Amino acid sequence: MRRIETRVGKVEAVLRRPPGCSTCRRWDGTVIGDDEGTRTRPEVCPGCERVVPIQTLVIIADVDLERL
Repeated sequence: MRRIETRVGKVEAVLRRPPGCSTCRRWDGTVIGDDEGTRTRPEVCPGCERVVPIQTLVIIADVDLERL
């Protein structure tokens, strides 16, 4: 019985914790890019190294993303 309580406690701790850090917590699968390969975010968070896959990449041609 003690072993089950320990395992359930670990699962509850993971579920209570928000996913990612303050940098990547609100990232979704959509990313904006330009025609030179620059993207609004990487796939791996520089803060916590969480992987957030890019599912949709919207390329905006002839626009410098640094100006947005």
